[in-house]
Amino acid sequence: MASEEENAAVDPIVIDIGSGTVKAGISGYEQHQLIMRTLVAREAGAPKLLVGGDLNKAEASSDVHVKPPVDAGEIVNFEDVEEIIKYCIKMLKCEPEETPVLVLESPTCSKAERAALARILLEKLGVPKILTSSSGKLALFGAGAMTGVVVSVGHGVTHVTPVLDGNVVVDAVQRLPLGGRDITLQIQEAHGGDEMPFHVANRVKEHVAYVADDFEEESGKEFEERALLNLEHEEDGIIKYGPECFRAPEILFDPSLAGLDARGVHELVFEAIRKCPAERRAELYSAILLTGGTTLLKNFPERLQMEVRNLAPEGSAEDVAVVAPDDRQHSAWVGGSVLCGLGSVASAWLTKEEYDADGEAAVEQKLPF
Repeated sequence: MASEEENAAVDPIVIDIGSGTVKAGISGYEQHQLIMRTLVAREAGAPKLLVGGDLNKAEASSDVHVKPPVDAGEIVNFEDVEEIIKYCIKMLKCEPEETPVLVLESPTCSKAERAALARILLEKLGVPKILTSSSGKLALFGAGAMTGVVVSVGHGVTHVTPVLDGNVVVDAVQRLPLGGRDITLQIQEAHGGDEMPFHVANRVKEHVAYVADDFEEESGKEFEERALLNLEHEEDGIIKYGPECFRAPEILFDPSLAGLDARGVHELVFEAIRKCPAERRAELYSAILLTGGTTLLKNFPERLQMEVRNLAPEGSAEDVAVVAPDDRQHSAWVGGSVLCGLGSVASAWLTKEEYDADGEAAVEQKLPF
C-alpha cells in the first residue's frame, strides 16, 4: 500500500455518474478523459458484468441484457455502479489503493446512497480518501462562481439547485423527473413508438428540436413536414420530422404534456429562489446557470429567462439573467476538477483510516463537501 506521502502526490480522479453518461478523468485537466454510457450488461450465460468498451463490443456481437444502474439521477444498483467505478479507474491507468476519488452526487442524494458509495470506494476498492459534492454546486464552481441557481437538465431528471457562498441551500433544491431521454421518447412516440429506433429519435432531438418562444402560437402555425438525413446512421436513410421537434421539449415547461402533475422548470426556479433568504433573492435571480446537455436545445435559455421574468416579483424581473456557457454539458466535471486543486478543502476529504475507525459515522460527519 502506498504511503501518505505517495498518496498526497497522486492527482485525484473525478467521476460524474449521470443517468445517461459517466464522465471521468484526472483532476487538473480542463476536460474529462473518459466518457461512456451509464449502462451495465451481462452476456447470456456469462456471470461477468460488462461496461464501457467491453459492453459496446458485446452489444455488437452477442445477445446481452443491458440495464441502467442510475435512474432519474438516483442509483438503483450499487453492484453495477461499483463495476463502472472500477472500469473508470482502470481506463485512467490508476491504482485504486493510491488514488483519491471525488464523486459527484445528485443534488437530492440520500444519506444511504452516500454511505453506499463510501463503502464501495473505501472498503471494497480501498482508495486512500474520497470526497463527494453536489453536481449543481460544482457546475457553479466550474463557471467561476460561488452564488447562483443551477438548472441542470440531464438524461432522466432536472434539478434546480440554489447555492449561496458555496453552500447548497438544501431545503430549496427542486426536482423534476423529466430530462433529455423523455424528450427523445416524445419524438419516438410521435413516429409510432418502436417504428423509429431510439437512437434515431435522439438524433432528431439533437439536430432539429427547439424550444418555442410561445407554445400556443407555435402550435397554431402551419408546419411543413421536413426531412433530415441521419448521417451517422446512413442505413436509416431520410428521416421525416414535423411539429414534434418543438412539442417534445415543451414537456420541461409543461410536464402535463408528458402525463405528469408537476411544475415546469421555470416554476421550479421561482420556487427555489423563493425558499432562499429574502435579502439574497435578487442576487440569485441575476445568476441562473444552465448545465447539462439538454439545455443546449435551441432557444431553451431565452425561453427560461422569459418565463422566470414573468414569475419574478416586481422589481426583480429586469434582474433575471440566465447564463448558458458553451461547454455547459461538462461544467459539473470541470468544477470537480477545480475543487480537487483547492488547498482549502484538504481537510474535507474522508480518509480510509477515518472510515475504518468510525464507519458511516465518519461519512455523516465529513460528507458531502
